[in-house]
Amino acid sequence: MKNLKMAAVCVLSLGISACAPVVTGAGALSPVVVATAFTPAKVAPGQTVYASYTYSASMLNISDSRYASLILGVNRSSSSGLIESPRTPANWLNMKVTGLPAGWNVALAEAYLVKAISDSTTAGDTVSVTYYQKVNVIYKITAPVDAKKVEVADLQYYDGEKAVGSTVLLIDTTE
Repeated sequence: MKNLKMAAVCVLSLGISACAPVVTGAGALSPVVVATAFTPAKVAPGQTVYASYTYSASMLNISDSRYASLILGVNRSSSSGLIESPRTPANWLNMKVTGLPAGWNVALAEAYLVKAISDSTTAGDTVSVTYYQKVNVIYKITAPVDAKKVEVADLQYYDGEKAVGSTVLLIDTTE
């Protein structure tokens, strides 16, 4: 009977924890979505946060050929319009970080290529689509416990071994 009660408590605990809210920024599945490419990521000293940034393909010098596999499909049941923005993982994209003091860590957690649909119109059987090629990246950022200011990380991206583009990442640990 005691084992049955313990099992019931465990199952109930697991069920309740599965309903717990997801903390934004706590993982790659729920990153903080940053407003612009140059908005600082906010990280508390001694903490880790996941932050999602979106860049144009041209900013990171990503080849148009990398977007060829993203097919625009008509979905008449879509609530947002006829065409949804396709995306695909960019597992080939790598990143090297420089310029940060000891104790800091910035890693590329995930990257996706996106054909971001900005407009679509239909005329009979013809669909006209306007889209932008974008790169969505999710960084895992860890600040040291003694972090007290804004830091600038230099990020160099690679398509395999080939350097393609670079940008900076501002990280704000001030209150």
